Amino acid sequence: MRREYGLNAQNGPRLRLLVESCHVDSFSGSHDLGQLCAKESLTKYISPCSYCGAPADSIDHIPPRHMRMQLREMELTPFTIMEVPACRECNSALGARPLLTVGHRRSWIKGWLKRRYAKYLRIPNWTEEELATFGPGLRGVVIRNMAKRDLIKQRIQWPNNH
Repeated sequence: MRREYGLNAQNGPRLRLLVESCHVDSFSGSHDLGQLCAKESLTKYISPCSYCGAPADSIDHIPPRHMRMQLREMELTPFTIMEVPACRECNSALGARPLLTVGHRRSWIKGWLKRRYAKYLRIPNWTEEELATFGPGLRGVVIRNMAKRDLIKQRIQWPNNH
């Protein structure tokens, strides 16, 4: 059974998500690979989240909408109003935080993902020989958790991991 989760920046701002033989439990509602997968391999082109590279399903407003009028009234240096694609998890985590650039927001998300998924990031790499010593139930749990860990690592390293 081969599992491959790839973030690919080819073809401009698009994400190539190749999922084969998906039997991975959801670890976040917005990234439920189980829902994305059919019995056969699935290849989709979707806009990536500007912060973690996961499939984007919402729009993040920079600066946050509630701050725009205040910034205009204060006559601060001109700022660019942007709307960027974001996954629901990153967009919700950012909320109305006063981070005014994509770079600052991406940097904050990287730290937040590390804290949120610290348990998964501590999972060691198990060899095939070690996995063979486990029973089928435990082996499946370990494999699923290693797949989750790898996906989280890709999200933290994005866009530098391709």
